[in-house]
Amino acid sequence: MNPNPTEKNETQETIAAPDASTAPATPVSSSETVEFQSNSIKPEDNPSRDAVESKEEVPGDTASIEARESNEADRPSDEKNAVTENSAPKVSVKGRLSRSLEKRSTKIVAIVLGLIVVALYSFRWYLFERPVPFKVEATDISVMVSEGDTARRVMNKLAENGLDVDLTTMRLAARFANIDLRRIHAGLYKFEAGLSPVAILEKISKGALADRQLRIPDGAPIWEVMKLIREHDGIKQTTADKSEIEIAALLGLETPSLEGWLAPDTYHFASGTSDLTILRVAVKQQQDRLQKAWATRSPDVQVKSLYEALILASIIEKETGHSADRTLISSVFNNRLRINMPLQTDPSVIYGIGETFDGNLTRKQLQTSTAYNTYKIQGLPPTPIAMPSPASIEAAMHPANTKFLYFVSRGDGTSEFSTNLKDHNRAVQRYILQRR
Repeated sequence: MNPNPTEKNETQETIAAPDASTAPATPVSSSETVEFQSNSIKPEDNPSRDAVESKEEVPGDTASIEARESNEADRPSDEKNAVTENSAPKVSVKGRLSRSLEKRSTKIVAIVLGLIVVALYSFRWYLFERPVPFKVEATDISVMVSEGDTARRVMNKLAENGLDVDLTTMRLAARFANIDLRRIHAGLYKFEAGLSPVAILEKISKGALADRQLRIPDGAPIWEVMKLIREHDGIKQTTADKSEIEIAALLGLETPSLEGWLAPDTYHFASGTSDLTILRVAVKQQQDRLQKAWATRSPDVQVKSLYEALILASIIEKETGHSADRTLISSVFNNRLRINMPLQTDPSVIYGIGETFDGNLTRKQLQTSTAYNTYKIQGLPPTPIAMPSPASIEAAMHPANTKFLYFVSRGDGTSEFSTNLKDHNRAVQRYILQRR
């Protein structure tokens, strides 16, 4: 070490300001390096090693770096703290602002979503749950819908009869409930208090109340059936001015008469249903019965078409009401058709007389030639003679396997069957002539 302090200071000044552009840094002795470091940082176990490493980090500028580090180290702690304290609030303000905006955005989204949920629930309640008020004092309201009424006309009728509805609301209800109002069934509709718009439309879409009925009897002729229809106060008359052939054409029938085509049954319908609608249903039902029986007909059946089967079924219907005898009577007529023998059936002759028949079949009437006098004509009459029941249709298609050619009523609803004329005459004597 140099004991002279002046020399020490000169050495420090030389190190602090080297001329790096003209010459490389002058090596410094180990003792001088230790003296310099003692004034700037805390002593280390191996100061000369640190000095060497410092030189390697920034070659040619070691003195400048050490001087700056010394200035930082010598800066008062209060000044350092001031810098830290001044910079911290700036970062904190930005963070608080970001968090505030994030919270505000979350609240806005939550409010908007809440409003949407409330609006959707209110909309659903308005269409699906809100009771439609009555404008009149009543517990229920009845509305008659006519054939051809549009959805607009039906809504107007609802309003006219006391339901507080409007077309726009009902259209929305129909759309959101997926209710098809393109075809509305005619008839009487009843609406109870407390129904929502959707509930009202569901009632309409399901069809009118079947508050009326019509019974077509087994074996009734066409004039009796049409009279029942014409006199029914719940049926809307739309074909009263049309002929039977015209009505048959409207129903898609290619036959000269409606006879036989109207299935015997009880028909339930709403008030105001048209006669043509009821006739369509009855015809469709009879056609279905015929086609089903025809598909499984016996090979012994002598009729050649559905219409001939319908004619034969109508004759069987009028000949007996005893179910066990139907297939036997069918066998008689099929056997006669097979050998070209006249059917000789009284009900067909009576049908030919028409509505003027008084219940007493005379010899003269049996001898009068008509299109329906099966004593005079060969084969079947030109049309059915009544509305045959399902049992008679089945019997016509599935005759019993017999050789019977004759039968006569026993007077108790059953019949006596014979294979030859001699036995038949004996049966007639027993069951007919002796009773007189």
